[in-house]
Amino acid sequence: MIIKTICLVFMVLLFILTACTLAADSTSQPSEIHLPTPASDTSKTIFFPRQEKTEGERAVMEARTGGVLVLVDNCIRVDRETSTNASYLLIWPPDFSFSAENDTVKIFNESGELVASIGDQVIIGGGEVPVLYEPIKGQVQSKCNGPYWIVGDEISRVDASKPYPTP
Repeated sequence: MIIKTICLVFMVLLFILTACTLAADSTSQPSEIHLPTPASDTSKTIFFPRQEKTEGERAVMEARTGGVLVLVDNCIRVDRETSTNASYLLIWPPDFSFSAENDTVKIFNESGELVASIGDQVIIGGGEVPVLYEPIKGQVQSKCNGPYWIVGDEISRVDASKPYPTP
């Protein structure tokens, strides 16, 4: 009888330990994956892929690019206005968001401040990546093809009336 009791206690403790381990593992992963977010007042879906949320300080690339924010096939891109007509599909920081009202798409940072709108000339920090990995890859529609720009900490509007600074 004592052996059965010890075995039962051992199994209960093992079950509790397993449950605690699974709970701890789930908190180390992002609690949500940001899927493409539908625009609020339009019949179209605007694809707004975001980087995976991480604990602590976020590491970012520090290159810069610039151009005009454009909406192509419901994908937000930066058109670099170069001789090659290159444009990057933007992969936004995890806490950035957007709104779409009256054919105007606005981008907001993690504090809810407006940082840019479609049509704005911008400078964007971050870096180019040739391929995307999960979970970001799952957010990107096939029509939203690369190249890709992982947006860093800097995004600022450029006064179009002044000479364009080289990124």
